[in-house]
Amino acid sequence: MRCIPLARVIKPKEEGAAEICYRDIAAGNIHDLFHTRLSIHKKACQHKTVNAIEMMITEALVKAEPHFTIEGKDGRESTISKAIDANDMVAYTKLTDRVYYQILYSSDKGLKEAREILQKIEQRKLYKFIGYTIPKDIPDEKDASAVQKEIFDIVKDKAKELKEDDIVVQLTPFKYGGTDDKDPVDNVLFFAKDNDKKSFKIKKEQVSRILPEVFFEKEIRVYCKEREPTMIDMMKEAFRDWCKDYGYKTFYSYSEAEET
Repeated sequence: MRCIPLARVIKPKEEGAAEICYRDIAAGNIHDLFHTRLSIHKKACQHKTVNAIEMMITEALVKAEPHFTIEGKDGRESTISKAIDANDMVAYTKLTDRVYYQILYSSDKGLKEAREILQKIEQRKLYKFIGYTIPKDIPDEKDASAVQKEIFDIVKDKAKELKEDDIVVQLTPFKYGGTDDKDPVDNVLFFAKDNDKKSFKIKKEQVSRILPEVFFEKEIRVYCKEREPTMIDMMKEAFRDWCKDYGYKTFYSYSEAEET
């Protein structure tokens, strides 16, 4: 990457720690770096299908917790959560992908619910993606459980068989850097070719006029554990009505971006 050869460690004249700084000509590359980070999160790390699988694995591990133990130091048995919290590195180092397959292939009756969830993952019977919306802002008190309840209140009279926990809501944040609403490049220092002892900041307008103005967004994604087509249609209608109540735009597909 071009940024690395153009980096220097420069100590400021005033008090403070030395920082990694970049040649001024790398400013555009630094902006590209943060944009690439965002793209990777959208297309891979937090892709809707990846998140569906993550949520299903999490649910399976929670259901397995009381019935699944790991042998730790001095032969002590620990549950998954205690293996993390008990500072037992013998047990902790056994928390690998092997746990997934131990549950999947177990015949223990206590692991039946967890096993069935993992079997659905293997069979690609994932939580069904209902849709998403990208509000300009979300009230601080509006968390996933509040959205879940509000959507359930809309759909419950039509979908009698649907339970509230069949609706899965995820508030997925996307940002350029470590700070939610600030340009991370504002915290990057640069130096000039003729003076690599002095660092300075470069304003965005010095780089380009077509750089972003917004550096944070949060998607509200809705999934349904039930996969029956009629149920999915009712869920989509309920999600659309919920979005309409808040003035949000509703999208059902990233590829088609159907808006209602």
